[in-house]
Amino acid sequence: MSKHHKKHAHIVEKPSKRALFRDYLVLLCDLRFSRYLTVQMLPILYVLLVIGGAGVIGQFVWDAFAQSLLRGITFLVAAPVAVLIWASACRAITEFLLAVFRMSEDVNKLAGIRPTVDKLDQFISGPSWMSRIMGSVQAASQQQKSPRATPAIHPEKPQ
Repeated sequence: MSKHHKKHAHIVEKPSKRALFRDYLVLLCDLRFSRYLTVQMLPILYVLLVIGGAGVIGQFVWDAFAQSLLRGITFLVAAPVAVLIWASACRAITEFLLAVFRMSEDVNKLAGIRPTVDKLDQFISGPSWMSRIMGSVQAASQQQKSPRATPAIHPEKPQ
């Protein structure tokens, strides 16, 4: 291995376009929905929505010029603001979708701890949960104590 390869051995190579397309098709055909395709496509979806919206706004400007010069100039002046508003709305929707998918993943992870939470609930529920805790603490402290050869603090008086 050359010095250049040793220096950058930790860098992971990007998958080929063919591999990415194959993974896309596998995800598209996954009928169990074990992984979300939408999360990986959100950046592409965002770009397509912004470009599409800008195209529609451009078409409105074109049509306005076809109707009258004054209307066309008005639409032309308003078009950049409309594109910014459209891009901002698309960004907000994309971020919202991403947050929903991330929360879904977190909820799935939390669902895995459900049996532990149920056991804790059974342990604590009922009127005597404190006595059960104290009983566990006392039993643990009794196990730690060992018989001592030293005299007790208050030895009993012989009769």
